[in-house]
Amino acid sequence: MDDVLREIYDNLKAMRNYSGFSNPGYKLACDFFIPTKNVIIEYDERQHFTEQRAKSLAYYPSNLNLRFDKDKWREACENIKATDNDPLYRDEQRAFYDSVRDISAARNGVPLIRIKHGDYDWESKSGTKVIDELINLRKLNTHALDLEGTIEELAWDFSCVQKAYHDWAKQFDNHNEVINWLKEHGIDVSRCRKQDPFKLHSSDWNSITVPTLYKLVPDCMVWMEDIFDKWFQNLSEAQIARDTIWYLLFFIHPVRHELYYFDIHYPDGYSSRLARSIRSHRLGLKGAKKYLRCLFSWEKIPGNDNGRLIEYLMQNFNIEWVKAAKIKKNDDGKTIRITSETNSLSLTLNDEKTNVNLEIDDGRTDKFIVKTEFGGLNIFSRDGRTTDDSYIRACGTTAFKHIHLHPTTSNWKKPNLQDLKEASIRHLGIGEGDLSPDEQKIAIALSARATPSFGLWINYAQCAINEGPIFTLKKNKRHSDCFNELVGILQGTDQNQKDIRNKLEEYYNIEVIIDTK
Repeated sequence: MDDVLREIYDNLKAMRNYSGFSNPGYKLACDFFIPTKNVIIEYDERQHFTEQRAKSLAYYPSNLNLRFDKDKWREACENIKATDNDPLYRDEQRAFYDSVRDISAARNGVPLIRIKHGDYDWESKSGTKVIDELINLRKLNTHALDLEGTIEELAWDFSCVQKAYHDWAKQFDNHNEVINWLKEHGIDVSRCRKQDPFKLHSSDWNSITVPTLYKLVPDCMVWMEDIFDKWFQNLSEAQIARDTIWYLLFFIHPVRHELYYFDIHYPDGYSSRLARSIRSHRLGLKGAKKYLRCLFSWEKIPGNDNGRLIEYLMQNFNIEWVKAAKIKKNDDGKTIRITSETNSLSLTLNDEKTNVNLEIDDGRTDKFIVKTEFGGLNIFSRDGRTTDDSYIRACGTTAFKHIHLHPTTSNWKKPNLQDLKEASIRHLGIGEGDLSPDEQKIAIALSARATPSFGLWINYAQCAINEGPIFTLKKNKRHSDCFNELVGILQGTDQNQKDIRNKLEEYYNIEVIIDTK
């Protein structure tokens, strides 16, 4: 067993202290293998989406070439949290064997495609087309694609899926007809509130919009996803941060939709809405700070960090007795002892002050990393969390959507990825009201570090798809020119719906879906 798989195994074992769920020499089977394509397909049903699987995915090497969305799979695991206790260690075993398949296939250059039960009607005729698209992904020479041309291709496809959705919507006269259709096609309807009066072109139906599109136009959706993700995979982080790619993509949707209905989306004006949006998204800063924070500070045990240390020991070693235990530090300051009437553990700082060794009375051990920061010793787990991790990228993507979403922020200071230093984030003061210079600096850098993906982009589109309008670029016009002219309007003192609509109509043929005037 190599170091990567050993680390996954050890972390799975630590979750519930089960061992023996790996059988050396045992030959794993796969669900499907296509010799002519040299492709493996794994069909993941509910029992694959466990907390153990989420844990194993967290330890995949960042450079592993996977043919499925690791972050999407991990999120599904954290939401579903399935369990299978026959045998007791079955969840650990399934998670470990899935990891062996993924990592071994990638290392041997064999594409392994994972499809998720419930994402699509895989037995339908159109489902066969989707699988065929996954197996025969079109090869893109992304270096040869120009920015404007690729943006227009995505914009055109986006208008096509909008039209498909609105053609589909015409067949329904009431709420129950829609619900019946959705159920027949395996789409979750739990978030569809009954309307009075019935209005399908409404944000009330946002939760079913994207799943419905995968039923209606699967080939178009798969193609958009393919070109989007492959394009970004071939761009450097510096290009993504420097160029207007994100701005143009979010201009295609949902910004054009919001600007066309300016008076509805910005009743108090554009600048005030933007300011409130950014202030409200401090969640990303808080999430990044919490993720990167140390387990505890050596100097604050015993003391203010007792609770953090106890919480970590309970969650990662399943030892409840520490809640009521006594915590003491030896006179030499090198050993922390936690004891109850029947149990004990110790944390010992090495002479070089680089590691802390944990010893529990049941024989379990672990090692932690020590970093000297701001005059103190901070203790970290061995997973070595950094700003390169997917969680930090998610903080930038979701929490600072508006930094990319709104064109007026394009005149902010350009992102500097050097601002994303772990210690700076850990010690960032998070306040209220306007963002402080330090908050804004890290917020911008986080947004540049955000991982662009088709899933995130299309999930911002529900309102634009439901409500329209549908924009089609006029001949000899460019999206980037319209974008730049609208930036000028929005940075001016007179921001009004009439001027914005006139500018949009100069560049686009516009098909209005709902009349709000």
